[in-house]
Amino acid sequence: MRRKAEEFLKGWYDQPQKKPLILRGARQVGKSTLVRNFCRNQGIRLLEINLEKTPLPSMEVDRIDPTCILQEIELEANQVFRQDEQCLVFIDEIQAQPKAIRALRYLYEDLPHVSVIAAGSLLEVILSSESISFPVGRVEFYYLGPMSFSEFLEASGKDSLLNAFNRESLQELQGDHLQSHLFELYKSYLAVGGMPEAVKVFFSSGSFADVRRVQQSLIETYRADFPKYGRRTDIHLLDQVFTKIPPMVGRKMKYVEIDREQRSRDIKGALDLLLKAQVVSSAHHTNATQPPIEAQKDEKIFKIFYLDVGLWNCAMKTDIKSILAGDDLVTTGAMAEQFVAQHLMYLNNGTSSPSLYYWLKDKTSSKAEVDFVLEWQSKIFPIEVKAGKAARLKSLQWFMYEKKSPLGVRISKTPLGCGLLRAKLSDGQRAVEVEGQLLSLPHYYIERLPDLLKISLG
Repeated sequence: MRRKAEEFLKGWYDQPQKKPLILRGARQVGKSTLVRNFCRNQGIRLLEINLEKTPLPSMEVDRIDPTCILQEIELEANQVFRQDEQCLVFIDEIQAQPKAIRALRYLYEDLPHVSVIAAGSLLEVILSSESISFPVGRVEFYYLGPMSFSEFLEASGKDSLLNAFNRESLQELQGDHLQSHLFELYKSYLAVGGMPEAVKVFFSSGSFADVRRVQQSLIETYRADFPKYGRRTDIHLLDQVFTKIPPMVGRKMKYVEIDREQRSRDIKGALDLLLKAQVVSSAHHTNATQPPIEAQKDEKIFKIFYLDVGLWNCAMKTDIKSILAGDDLVTTGAMAEQFVAQHLMYLNNGTSSPSLYYWLKDKTSSKAEVDFVLEWQSKIFPIEVKAGKAARLKSLQWFMYEKKSPLGVRISKTPLGCGLLRAKLSDGQRAVEVEGQLLSLPHYYIERLPDLLKISLG
C-alpha cells in the first residue's frame, strides 16, 4: 500500500547533502514498512538493523566511531554499503538503544555520503526518562500517522474514485457523479480506520470481523507497551486513563471524569505519557487573535482525541452495521470529529510536529466553541464539524466576527460549495452583524482543505 510519505522520502534521498532522517509516530502506523517499500520502489539497496533485536556495542562507547558503527551494521545486515550505488541504512527501533540517537550526529558529520533513516516507537517517552536529547540541527524529522482517507482510497484500487477525489477545480468536484460512492467508502473508513494492518486485512478479506480482531490486537499492543514507559510508571493508572479516553473524545478534558479519587497531577502524568507515545493527541484552546496560534494556546484547556477512528470505534464497541448504514445517531459528534482531527494533524505533510487547536468562548453572557482552528498562509480559519446536515453555526459566526476571519469552514453532509455568509448575532448585551465566506465540504474532503481554501479565496 503506497503512502504519500514516499514522495517526501524521495525528495529527502535525492538531496546531495542530507541529514539523517528520524521517522516519528505511534507504534504500528507503518514506519518500517514505509522505508522498505520506498527502497523497493526506488531500486535502493537497504541495509536494515533492528536495535530492539540486535543492539550495537559501538553505540554505547563514550567515543563514537561512525566507521565502526557502519561496519557493525554491514555485518548484521550481511551487506556492504557502497558509495557508488544507491544504498540506504535503516536503523529501526532506535528507542531500544537511546545512545544511538546521539550517534546520528557523528554519522552525519563524519560519513555524509551515507544515507540514514532511523525509526522508533515511544521515542518521546524514552527520551523523557533518559539524559539524551536529539542532536539538534544534525537530524531531520518526519511525522507519520495512520493512513489517510485518500491513501485508503488508493489502496481500494478504485482509480475512478481516486481521480474524482483529486479533481482540481471546485466545479469539477461539485459536479462529479461519483460523490455518493466516495461517501460509501468514507463510511467504510470510519469502521476500518487508517492503521495499515487493518486496511490490508480489509481489502484482502473484505471482512469487518477480521478488521475488528486486528484492531483489538493493536489496542492490546499499546497496553503491552505500558511497562516500557519508565520504571516509576503506574501501569494501572495508565490503563485506567487509556480506557476512559474513548468516551471523552472531542470533549474538554476534566480529570475528575477519569477518577474522582486520583490526584489530578497523577492523572495528568499518565496522560502526558500517552500523548508522548502518540496513541492519543490533544487539541488546545487558543485565543487565535493572530498568527502564530501556537503562541496563544492554553496548556490547561484542551480536548482529547484517539490515534485512529477505526481503533476508537473498536474501543467504543460501536456497531459496524450502524456505521455503514450512516445512522446519524451513531456517526454523530465524536466520530466525525475524531475523523477530522486525525486528518487535520497531518495537513502539514508530516514535516512538523502534529498539532490541533480549538477556540472556546465561555463568559457569563454567552458560550461558544469552535471545533478546530486552522492557521494557513498567515490567516486563521474556524472549522465546525457536523455529523449530519444540521447547520447552526453560531459559534463559527462569533469567531469570524471577533477575529475578523474572512472565511469559515463547515464540515458536514452538506454538498461541497462556497458561498456568502451573512448573520445577525446577539449575546444578550449587544447585536452585531457578520459577513464573510462559508466553505462547506463533506467530511472525506478534509485532506483537500488547503486546496479548497486556495480556490475559495482566489
